[in-house]
Amino acid sequence: MKKAYPMAMVKTPGKVEFEDRPLAALSAGQVLIKTRAVSICGSDVHTFKGKHPFAPLPAALGHELAGEIAGVAKGVDRLQIGDRVVLEPVITCGHCEFCLKGVYNLCSSVS
Repeated sequence: MKKAYPMAMVKTPGKVEFEDRPLAALSAGQVLIKTRAVSICGSDVHTFKGKHPFAPLPAALGHELAGEIAGVAKGVDRLQIGDRVVLEPVITCGHCEFCLKGVYNLCSSVS
């Protein structure tokens, strides 16, 4: 398995650079996803322009992706290497009014 992978980074507004980043060891409950497709969304455009309020530069692009499981750590029992997956990059509280209505992108705890 590779020891590093390329990542699209915005270090200054309007400029994308690819840099090799080290591959971190998996912690319990984590999986490694080999990216097969990635999309650029509105958040990425705002980040590219240096105007995303929650993504100070330098910042990585491409958080909406699909791929396959390339590694699993202890505590992962529902996924195995080779499974195809899509990534939900938003972590919310799951309990507020917005989360319960299904508009979790408005959750004040979104990260």
